[in-house]
Amino acid sequence: MSENVISQNYKGTNSDTEKWTAWELQDDLSTVSCYAACEVDNLITGRQNGFKAVKHLVEMIRNSLIFVGQSAQGEYMIDPAAAVAMGQALEHSYPDLKPSIQTLEGLINEAKKVTDLLEQVTKNPKSIIEQGKLEDLRKLRSLCLTLSKSALACEEPIEEREPEVFS
Repeated sequence: MSENVISQNYKGTNSDTEKWTAWELQDDLSTVSCYAACEVDNLITGRQNGFKAVKHLVEMIRNSLIFVGQSAQGEYMIDPAAAVAMGQALEHSYPDLKPSIQTLEGLINEAKKVTDLLEQVTKNPKSIIEQGKLEDLRKLRSLCLTLSKSALACEEPIEEREPEVFS
């Protein structure tokens, strides 16, 4: 068994036919973004293998930035670390967006555009290639990589985490 593929038996099922990758066991923004970047790269290079990480990344971005709505006090309820990481990733991959992502509303609007493009990749990857949108895919890959780095930088340091007590 390879290091990055673990049998589902590890999770307590009796099936040895389904395999889980490392990112499915580590469900954090930095890991999922990194694997999503690999999946986009595979599409660019013609080695398409599926888009499980891309789909999961879309879900993670939506849950932390887009579909949280507003509270009764009129404030957005978002994951601040995800917002910072997404802002840095957008600024790095799409420098022209810098003025529009200076507000929370602008950041959320641009994050929605990113999730729409990621979703388009998962639903019809061949049409993106046929339309000649390789540069869009390269920017998307860059965004996923920068999001991974930024999300990792925003994580709580191990030294500051509460120790887990097992009984």
